[in-house]
Amino acid sequence: MPEVKTKPTRSTKTKAEVPSAPPATHQGATVALRAGADEGRMAYIPLSQLVLDPLNVRKKGGEEVAELAALIESQGLLQNLVVVDRAGLKGGSVFGVVAGGRRLRALLLLEKAKKIPADFEVLCSVVSLERARAISAAENSGREPMSVADTVLAFADMVREGAGVEDLAVAFGLPLAEVRRRLRLAAASPRLFEAFRAGELELDCLMALCLTEDTAKQEEVWDSLPSYDREASRIKRLIAGDVVEARLVQFVGLAAYEAAGGEVLRDLFAQDDENAARLTNPLLLTRLATERLGQEAKALVAQGVVNVVTLLRFGYSEQQAYPKAPVSERAPTPDELAEAERLSAALQEVEEKLFALQDDDDADEKEVEKLEAEVVRLQDVLAALEEARGVADPEVAHLVVAVVSIGQSGALQVNHNRIRKEDLQATFKRAKGRSADAGEGTEAPGAGDDADGVGISQALCASLTAHRTMAIQAILAQDPQKGLAALAHALALGVLYDVMSTYQLRSALGVRGGSTVSRLHDLADDLQDSAAAQALQAHLDRWRARVPAQPAELLGWLLQQPISALVDLLSVCAAVTVDAVQSVPALHPADELVGRIGLDMADWWAPTQAGFFARVSKATISEALTEAGKTEAAGQLGKLKKGEAAALAEQQMQGSRWIPKLMR
Repeated sequence: MPEVKTKPTRSTKTKAEVPSAPPATHQGATVALRAGADEGRMAYIPLSQLVLDPLNVRKKGGEEVAELAALIESQGLLQNLVVVDRAGLKGGSVFGVVAGGRRLRALLLLEKAKKIPADFEVLCSVVSLERARAISAAENSGREPMSVADTVLAFADMVREGAGVEDLAVAFGLPLAEVRRRLRLAAASPRLFEAFRAGELELDCLMALCLTEDTAKQEEVWDSLPSYDREASRIKRLIAGDVVEARLVQFVGLAAYEAAGGEVLRDLFAQDDENAARLTNPLLLTRLATERLGQEAKALVAQGVVNVVTLLRFGYSEQQAYPKAPVSERAPTPDELAEAERLSAALQEVEEKLFALQDDDDADEKEVEKLEAEVVRLQDVLAALEEARGVADPEVAHLVVAVVSIGQSGALQVNHNRIRKEDLQATFKRAKGRSADAGEGTEAPGAGDDADGVGISQALCASLTAHRTMAIQAILAQDPQKGLAALAHALALGVLYDVMSTYQLRSALGVRGGSTVSRLHDLADDLQDSAAAQALQAHLDRWRARVPAQPAELLGWLLQQPISALVDLLSVCAAVTVDAVQSVPALHPADELVGRIGLDMADWWAPTQAGFFARVSKATISEALTEAGKTEAAGQLGKLKKGEAAALAEQQMQGSRWIPKLMR
C-alpha cells in the first residue's frame, strides 16, 4: 500500500459512540446549503477516531466492501471522507463520517485483517453540523455508478495499454476469473456489444453468447432467435448443444473425455463447476462410460461373479426389470465387518461436518454440495456391502446377476443378487409344467452317498417332496394354531434374533421376515427418542423376553402357544417389515395403508430445530410458519441468521400440530 504521510490532529485515540441525534445546541439550527468561508478544512484523522454518523443520509446498503478494501489496499485511498467534529459529546475525540461510509467500512475491514494499523491517518474534509446532512445528500445522490459496459471497456483498454490480466486482478482486488470474464465480454461482437450498451441485449444473454469466442457465430445465433425467445438458456443450447448428464461426466472424467478427442466449451460466466464445462459430444461420452462399465464388469468376473449386466443407469424402470432375487443373508466375514465399521465411521464424520455447515448462514454452498454427494456415496457403498452378503436361494441361484451401473453421484454402483424379470417368470412356468419324463431315470448327483436316496431320480425326488409339501400345507391350513406358528417362525427369525445366530436357519415357508428398524435409525438421527421408536421398542423387548434364547428352539416353542399370542407376535413381526422410506416425494404403496389405519403423524412427530428447520431453507421455514398461522413470526425471519430462524420456528411450532405435506 502506498505510504501516506500523516499529520496528527489530535493526541487522544479514545473511541466514543455517536448519539442518535445532534446535540441540543444544533437541533434548532437552520441547515446551510452553501459553504462558508472556512468550510471543508482538510485534516488527517486516525482511523480509531472515525465512526459512522447518524447524519449520513444513506441508511441501507454498502455492507459488501471486500472488493473496495482490496482496491484501497493496492491503490491507496483515492478520495477523502467527509466528517463532522463530534468531540466532547461522550468525553472523547470522535469524528462522524457523513459521506464515505463504504470507504470507512473498507478501511475498518483492512484494519481488522491487520493490513493497516488502528491509528492509520485518513484524509478527511471536516464540515459543520449545519452543512453535514446537505453534503451527505449531495454526495450520495450525485454518484452514479459506471455502467457494466463502461467498466468492461475500461479493463480492455488497460490491457491494450500493456496491463497484464494478473496485474489488473491484484490492482483492483478481483479474482482472476472475474477479470477474464470482463475481458471476454469486451471481445464480444462489436454490434452485439453496442446493443448491450443500448439496453437492447440483456447481460445474461451477452454472457451466454460469449460462451464461444467466434463473433460470427454469436451474431448468427442472436439473429436466428425471435425476440420473444432470446433467453440465455436457449442461446447456450444453440451454441454448445444440450447439457450432458453430470453423473456421466463425473464417472468418465473430463481428462479422459478430452484425451479421446472430445471438445469442451468452458463457460467463464458459470457460477458453479457443474455448468462451467459444457461437453459438445455426448455420444463420445456415452461410449466412454459404456467401455469403462465393461472393464468394471470384467473385474467382477475375475473376482468370481458369474453373471454381470452393465447399464448406464439403474433407475425405477431398470429396477423393475431386474428385481431382487430371493436371498438369505450370510454372516459377514471379519474383513466385511471391519470395512462396514470404517465406512460407518466415515459416514458419521461427513454427516457431522454437513450438519455444522447447514447451520452456518455463511457456509460455502459448494462445500455443502460436496459433502452431500459424499454422504450419498458412502451410503451407497454401505448398502452394496450389505447386499453382497446375500446368498441366493438354490432354485434361482443360476439366474442371479450383478448389475453394474452409474449412480446419481457419478460413482460406480454394483447391485448384487438381481434377477431378470422374464427369467423369474420362466422359472415359475417350468416348475408348473415339469413332467415325469423331464429327467426320469437319471439319478440325482450324489444319491449313492445317502442311504435314503438310493435309486431316486431327480424327477421322482421332486414328485415325492411335492406330495410332502402339499401335505404340510393341508395340515397348516386346517389347523390355524399350527399355521400361525409356522408363519410366526418365518417372520420372527429375521426380527427377534441376531443375524449371526440365524444365518444357517431357514423356515419352510416362502415368507421372509426382515426388520427395517436399523435402517430407519440410520436415516434419522433423532428417531431414537421419538414416541414411535419407544413404543415399538417396548413391543420388541416384550417378545424378546418371552421367546427362547436359542433360535433353534423357536419353532417348538411357538407350536405350544395359543392363537392369541401368535396373532400378537405376528402383528409385531409384520409391523417392523414396513418400508415406506422415500428419497423424493412421490406416490407410495404405503399411502393407502396410512389412510386406512387412521395414522395422524401429528400424534407421533413434531418439527424441531435439529430434526427439520435446520435442514431446510429460510424460505421453507417461512412457508411453514405462515401455514401454521404464525405470520408474525414468519415476518421476523428476514433479519435473523439461519440458526436463529430455526430456533424461533421450533419455539413457535410447539403444540401447533403442524407437519410437512409429505407426512400428511
